[in-house]
Amino acid sequence: AGPSMQAAFADEMAKYAQREYEASLQNGVPEASVLADLKLERQRLKAEVAQLRAEMWREHSYEPLLVEQLQWQIDRLAEEVVELNHRVQELE
Repeated sequence: AGPSMQAAFADEMAKYAQREYEASLQNGVPEASVLADLKLERQRLKAEVAQLRAEMWREHSYEPLLVEQLQWQIDRLAEEVVELNHRVQELE
């Protein structure tokens, strides 16, 4: 898959993740719980990671420094998602 196909795929993934997050916000849990909060935060982070990936693929004239910065942000958010996954599993 070439860069344009990767960019289109990344855009669709970002839109999907954002829709999932917004749906979770609208379908909130009647009583707030730590588990519900963690699941919502995990979805928010997934949407943010997807958006960063889409931006990176869309930008064809990027500077190497920008790519490194975006990759660092993606890695950091991905680590937070993994940590939240572990916390959610402990609570379930």
